[in-house]
Amino acid sequence: MPPIFDLETKTVTLNSGYEMPVYGIGTYSLTGETCISSLTEALNQGVRLIDTAYMYHNEESVGEVVPYIQSLGIAVQGWYPLGGRGYTAELLNDGTITEIAAAHGKTPAQIILRWNLQRSVIVIPGSSNPDHIRENTELFDFELTEEEMERIRALDRGEKHDWY
Repeated sequence: MPPIFDLETKTVTLNSGYEMPVYGIGTYSLTGETCISSLTEALNQGVRLIDTAYMYHNEESVGEVVPYIQSLGIAVQGWYPLGGRGYTAELLNDGTITEIAAAHGKTPAQIILRWNLQRSVIVIPGSSNPDHIRENTELFDFELTEEEMERIRALDRGEKHDWY
């Protein structure tokens, strides 16, 4: 049975029972101020689904609409929260991350995932390792301090990684 579209509410009901918008805005060729103003207008017009991808090379511009998106009650989801293929080891071995992990009795991956969650960003780490999958779910029995959150934020080198 195909999903049921409700064009009055402009949503589709997913198998989980939750609703998702049936239309959105693509950001493929949008960059800089054009991207920011386009997304702002779309959000002001009721758009609640934004398509973006690493290969669009506009993550910084799209990321300018994050606080605004969150203020509208829209969830933000981050891909590759652990750096993506080829960069995970560097990220998981960062001195700041490992120090904070040791202080909490957690792994570096758990610290990074929790940092995103405390920033209200949904995380979807990938793994085929059962131990890592379990580890990636054990994120709710500790909390990072504001100082730890800031130390991790300060690690931003303005880089975006992917395996494409």
